[in-house]
Amino acid sequence: MLVQETAGSIRAFLFAARRVSRRDVPGANIAFVKRVLSTALVTLGAVVALYGADYLQLRYRIARNRNAYGTVTVERFEAIKEKNNRTEFVFEEPQTQTCTHSLFPHGGYAPCWYASRHTEKRTDI
Repeated sequence: MLVQETAGSIRAFLFAARRVSRRDVPGANIAFVKRVLSTALVTLGAVVALYGADYLQLRYRIARNRNAYGTVTVERFEAIKEKNNRTEFVFEEPQTQTCTHSLFPHGGYAPCWYASRHTEKRTDI
């Protein structure tokens, strides 16, 4: 009996919730869409401004011969799958990778904060 009463009250609640929605209030959808679009534009503008400031800071470091670039030692290896469900690893010589002292990648180089956390490059064959 309790299950039927609970199911009935849930149905009544859902029916009441359907009766009053954003669609029933005039202008509610338009205000919501405007808020979402304005938030997206402000966020996009902030990211573009941050990237531009990061680029200018990097260009300033390059022009003044300051520490704009760094190096990270990367260990490369190949993972070769064999027929017996085993994997053979072939290690190559460690290589130095150039990186930039910035927040975002510039000029084809990864930022040093990212490159220093990803020092192993695996190639699956």
